[in-house]
Amino acid sequence: MKRVHLAIILGIILHALIVIAIPEGHGVGLMGMFDFYFPVGVYNVLFSPNDFSGDWLIIGMTVLSVIGKVLLFVSLFRRFETRKNLLRTTAVVSLVGAYAIVCFHNGNELGFQLLSGIFGGPFLVCAVYILKAVYAEKISKELVTE
Repeated sequence: MKRVHLAIILGIILHALIVIAIPEGHGVGLMGMFDFYFPVGVYNVLFSPNDFSGDWLIIGMTVLSVIGKVLLFVSLFRRFETRKNLLRTTAVVSLVGAYAIVCFHNGNELGFQLLSGIFGGPFLVCAVYILKAVYAEKISKELVTE
């Protein structure tokens, strides 16, 4: 159980360290920086849509990223296994979805896609480990009850 908790914390950190290429030549940033952009982006979309010139994919990626990280963090403190497993699965799918948006967002700029892919590789390994732990635990409980 402690290994799964460590993998979850490591997954949150590794996801925050994925490099994102910002479109229109504005440079690169880390996924964790965009998590702090979340309230500003939602405010701009809801309350000043005429002034909003941001990219909708970046807002979507940020929403998925924040939801996934919060769900993973909450799953550390849940007691009921079924809810915990559902939270962890939903969170990992959300984080992988945010990662997919980052990788394919850059259009034809293969260098930026490759950069995001390289920095996201360790996160993907960690995500697979978390899912494997969730379903291995579920399968072992089903075998015990039979």
